[in-house]
This record gives sequence, structure tokens and C-alpha cells, in this order.
Amino acid sequence: AAIAQGARVLVKAAERSGRPRVVHLSTMSVYGALEGEVTEASPRDASIGWYAKAKCEAEDVIADYEGGAVMLRPGCVWGPGSDLWVGRIGRLLRARRLGDLGAAGDGWSNLVAVDDVCAASIAALRIQAAPGIPRVFNLAAPDSPRWNDYFTDLALAIDATPVARLSARRLKIDAKLFGPPLKVAEILLEKSGRPAKALPDPLPPGLLGVFERHLHLRGE
Repeated sequence: AAIAQGARVLVKAAERSGRPRVVHLSTMSVYGALEGEVTEASPRDASIGWYAKAKCEAEDVIADYEGGAVMLRPGCVWGPGSDLWVGRIGRLLRARRLGDLGAAGDGWSNLVAVDDVCAASIAALRIQAAPGIPRVFNLAAPDSPRWNDYFTDLALAIDATPVARLSARRLKIDAKLFGPPLKVAEILLEKSGRPAKALPDPLPPGLLGVFERHLHLRGE
């Protein structure tokens, strides 16, 4: 609700404030389970979960904005402060719960540096955008590696070698058997005000789908 409703609140405030430029940070998740070369003209797919659905709803709200709007669809944002794609991945590599995943890790990572996302956001404030016709841009590094290559590079950088070779069966057991209870424990600890850092990181089943998906984010 915060994602979609937040976009509605923003648009209403912008309408009352003289319709200034709006830069909306969306996500590549709006393409859902789509695979292959994906450009801004590719169809959206909100069927893969609540996050994709909420982001598609937010984009629809921004698309109706009568001021100038720019929508950015970044891939996986990495760099300083990125716990999802650096911190968490690093901890899983050290625990030998990630590594060389074979075919299960052959998907494109679509990584984009946080500095590049910032630069794109600033540029989006300056480019031309016609009222009521939002401009849309995918954000991913042109040399973004496959996940297996990224895992190896990160493991080398943080001295988490040798890189483990993990089977698809082991990954699924970790994600489906241990992932949900670890997530529940994490939520309960946070609600009680106690730190959840001592817990192992949950390996969400949806994350495994990201690692094997052959979605290659491109810009037109």
C-alpha cells in the first residue's frame, strides 16, 4: 500500500504545487517473468508477486500525472550501503550457501551501481519531458555479469573462497525449508526490539528465480 498509495500522494501534492518535474524510481520487477532482451517498450507483467503489482500500480499513477515525469527502472542496485546485493550476498557466500550455482545461477544480474542511479536521477530532472507523457528508462550496466560470475568476483573481493558448487536441490531445500521460519524469526525479533543480525540470512525462494532468470535489461 505504501508504494502505490505513496505515488498517489506524491502526484496530488505535485498537482497542487504547480506541476513540477517528478522522478519516479520504479524497478525491473515490473517486467515480471519476462525473459530475453527487455527494453522500455517491453510489456509489463505484475503477476509475479505483490512488489511487482504495487510498482505497476505506482507507474500507472505517475503515467496519469499532467506534469513532466520521468520513470527509472533500475536492475539490482549495488555499491556502498547495498545490503541486498552486496551485504547479504557476501554473508551467504561466507556461509557457503551461495557460490557456483550452475544453470541455477546463469541468469543476468542486471546490476547497476548506486552512483549511476544517482546520476540518472539528476539527469532525469534536466531532460525534456512533455506534460502527461512520462519518459521511461531502464538502468543496468552494459557489462553487467551473470550471477555466477558476480558471486565469484565478490567472493574473491571479500576473501570468501573457495567458492562452493551448490546443487539446485540444496538451494531449494535451503530456500523452502529454512527460508520461511528464518524470516518469521527475523520479523518477531524486530517487533520485540531485539537485533536480528545474529540470525542467518533467509534465502527467499523468489531470489532463486532472480538468479536463474534470463532477463537482459536494455535501454532503447
